[in-house]
Amino acid sequence: MALLDKALFEPYLEPSEQILWVGRPGGSKGSMRRVPEKSKKERRAEAAGYVILIVILIGAYGTEVGSKHHDWSWSRSFLAGAVTVGLMLVAMMALLFSMKLVLIAGRFALSPFHRQALNDSSYALTDLRAMALRRSQSGALRMSSYDSVNKPRAMLREDGSGNVIFGYKGGLFPRWGGRRTPNASCLVLENIDDAAAVYRLAQAALEERALLKAQLMDAAP
Repeated sequence: MALLDKALFEPYLEPSEQILWVGRPGGSKGSMRRVPEKSKKERRAEAAGYVILIVILIGAYGTEVGSKHHDWSWSRSFLAGAVTVGLMLVAMMALLFSMKLVLIAGRFALSPFHRQALNDSSYALTDLRAMALRRSQSGALRMSSYDSVNKPRAMLREDGSGNVIFGYKGGLFPRWGGRRTPNASCLVLENIDDAAAVYRLAQAALEERALLKAQLMDAAP
């Protein structure tokens, strides 16, 4: 099977491009964790940001309510602001929960088609890019170049299976903040059995690619 998948990708390779790994989606199931995980410093900074935002909102709404009720004390205005913000957060959480239920229902309805697409997919990792191919659709190649992504991410299970994700290069809104080249697409190598090993391969290949580009730039006149 590996030799067959390798032969499928060979017509798409650049002259000096080398295949590091080929594979297909597996059958593993279970919860996954994000890799790399957020550090404690990042989580604390994120929590502090949320707290500061909530306090600012409470202060803003409390000030607005207090300006309408001049006989109210500062603590009463602050309490009114806290109740208002609390109700807003509850409404927002209810909306997000409803959206999640809709997404779950949609995913359940589309799962047979998605499973069929996965069963028809083959993946490859080279020293230049990640690629995915539908075997029943000749020429339907999707790819993500290492020149177009900052770093790969992964969602891994305890047994090392999971997803390896190659995203857009950019910041908070990377689809719009990064370079839009033909290779700058988001690509997921989904539900592969050796995702942890593929993730490490992708990291090493991307670092090697970045080092080579830096050397070429230094050597340029």
